[in-house]
Amino acid sequence: TAVAQRMHEVGIEVLFEDGDIAKATPPDQPGGFGHVELTTSGTVLQCDALLSAVGRQGTAHLLDLEAAGLAPPIRGNAILVDPVTMRCIPAHEQASLGVDEDGGASGGESIEEAAEKCCVFAAGDVAGPCTVSPGGLVSTAIAQAHQALQHAFTDEWHEVAPDWPQTFVKYPPSAMWVDPTVAFVGMPEAEAVETYGRHAVEAVTVKYNDTLKVMGRGRLAGPLGRDMLDAQVMGRGRLAGPLGRDMLDAQVMGRGRLAGPLGRDMLDAQVMGRGRLAGPLGRDMLDAQVMGRGRLAGPLGRDMLDAQVMGRGRLAGPLGRDMLDAQVMGRGPPWLALCRDMLDAQVMGRGRLAGPLGRDMLDAQVMGRGRLAGPLGRDMLDAQVMGRGRLAGPLGRDMLDAQVMGRGRLAGPLGRDMLDAQVMGRGRLAAPPCAH
Repeated sequence: TAVAQRMHEVGIEVLFEDGDIAKATPPDQPGGFGHVELTTSGTVLQCDALLSAVGRQGTAHLLDLEAAGLAPPIRGNAILVDPVTMRCIPAHEQASLGVDEDGGASGGESIEEAAEKCCVFAAGDVAGPCTVSPGGLVSTAIAQAHQALQHAFTDEWHEVAPDWPQTFVKYPPSAMWVDPTVAFVGMPEAEAVETYGRHAVEAVTVKYNDTLKVMGRGRLAGPLGRDMLDAQVMGRGRLAGPLGRDMLDAQVMGRGRLAGPLGRDMLDAQVMGRGRLAGPLGRDMLDAQVMGRGRLAGPLGRDMLDAQVMGRGRLAGPLGRDMLDAQVMGRGPPWLALCRDMLDAQVMGRGRLAGPLGRDMLDAQVMGRGRLAGPLGRDMLDAQVMGRGRLAGPLGRDMLDAQVMGRGRLAGPLGRDMLDAQVMGRGRLAAPPCAH
């Protein structure tokens, strides 16, 4: 299989025929090596760790098998079945067969003969070993159910599906829930070549990062963002600066999750449902829904804004002290203490920030009327703020003027000239960030 081949390529040895363990001896001292003895070959392996994976088990023990005339389940809580017809083996027949705990028969009669007159069928996790494998898969269970139906209703089945392909039973569609997912259907390439000839068989290899699934599941296709954000998703609002080409893909926008080191769950589903990122760092970066729930997470701020924050105007989490420092801005010494008068009384009306990132960051008046939106947020600051539109305090003289709010584009790599000249019109950040 593809998984086994890949494991072999990276140096992992898989013992397909001799994987059962007869005895495991732990190390004499911590950090030492133990020993594992294999059942079939008697080989003794030296190892420093042992993972015992018992696999999935059925639930046949929860059924009243005795009432149906069946014997108790074999190992794995499975019912012994005819491997072809999926008929169960009656209890009296199973006893005469000399069936062991693994479902092997030592008696003279075959399992097929023992199951011939039984009218009970099993499929899925409750079914023992059969011709349809591997076990433990939904696709395998469906194929087993088809096989059981064919033999339970032979005449009716041929009327409904006279051309039912037997290859489905021999090669059922299968999938393994690894990352990325591995799935297959039909015969292997080598068998197809042997059966139909090399001229009739073609193989196509597609890299995972070139598939649509990488976009559909919101996977990162590169280090911090080659194609992290699909241009189609953003329309024309691509993120600029070193944080990313195509930072968010379609699935990210649909579910509102930022992947990678800049933040899982940066914006929740409600945020992303209406609040699309656009512009160099964002037209409509946060809309009204953001204010309602808007959680920020990841290395740039676990719980930077949570529901409690917005409800009472408090900022919590590890970015609570000096929410944006030099590292965030991309240059310069720490300067955004944000603890003292982040938004002065003139701007917010009465909503001053006090303490470490602030009790009453946005007061009820602001929250009631001042929802985020538009180029930097519809009604980010209420009409009073927009009319005069100036931010004071350590976040900078004239950081946002009315012109900013009208067009509000953010440029630069998260920092230099946070609002550029064209955006600000006349309201550029006055003087470099001052150190406190």
